[in-house]
Amino acid sequence: MSCSAGDTESVRVMLNHINQDMRYSMLQMRDMFSDTPLHYASHDGHTDVMKMIHESVTHTQWINLLHMKEYREMTVLQRAVYFDKQSGRIETIRESVSDEEWIKLLSTPLPQYRKDIHNEARYQRAVTKIDELRTAARVKSALLIANQSGEK
Repeated sequence: MSCSAGDTESVRVMLNHINQDMRYSMLQMRDMFSDTPLHYASHDGHTDVMKMIHESVTHTQWINLLHMKEYREMTVLQRAVYFDKQSGRIETIRESVSDEEWIKLLSTPLPQYRKDIHNEARYQRAVTKIDELRTAARVKSALLIANQSGEK
């Protein structure tokens, strides 16, 4: 509830008063919709809470949290794109991972469209946005490879 509300003080207190293993276990907990605290922070646009979660876990744990899926079978990034009203959530995730990990996150296939749990227009916007992000990541990767081979 604190992550969904963007209550940074409550989140900070909870994260700072439990050890690393318990913290990660708590952040993996799911509600009846299979949502984790990171899903809620991302869904509701609380990038400050997302950053706090990122800073409180190891890099491997962070990547694992990003790959967890909720009841729509979307990862945190896919859900951020699906509900994005501004790019802050996507940028928060992008800044927290390497280029290689970013491409892996973008390569996770979106779940098949299901009328019972997806809004069709929103789903199509998400597909388009993820395709744009994939293209941009591939171009950047190709430019980096070209620059590296040109330096030799």
